[in-house]
Amino acid sequence: MYIIVGDDNIKSIDEKYLVLELDTFNTNGKLVPTFCVVDIDNINNTEISKNNIHKELHSNLIKNYKLANWNFCTKAIKHLIGTFNGELDSFYTTLVTRIDELKTKGTTSDWDGSITPVNDCIVW
Repeated sequence: MYIIVGDDNIKSIDEKYLVLELDTFNTNGKLVPTFCVVDIDNINNTEISKNNIHKELHSNLIKNYKLANWNFCTKAIKHLIGTFNGELDSFYTTLVTRIDELKTKGTTSDWDGSITPVNDCIVW
């Protein structure tokens, strides 16, 4: 899996790769999306037929995360763990931890789902 920062760089990826949005970083007030690139050759043949379903569920997970719809997110992650040959499992596990913390702490009225890097470092 590769990580790409900024959506301008996505246009150069050919159809050999599956591009999925991960997080949005808030850097100096600018929202910068990040993406991962999964080589389709790394996904087993039985799962390839389900790629579009998994990709759509992942996309809806990210949308609902930004809307603080934790119930949807938790259910979606349960279905997504192990998909994409497990390449995003560490991201999904981290997201579950974040959601648990956000459920406890709550979100502010200006919640947009973005992450503000600490010392220019993000850990998944």
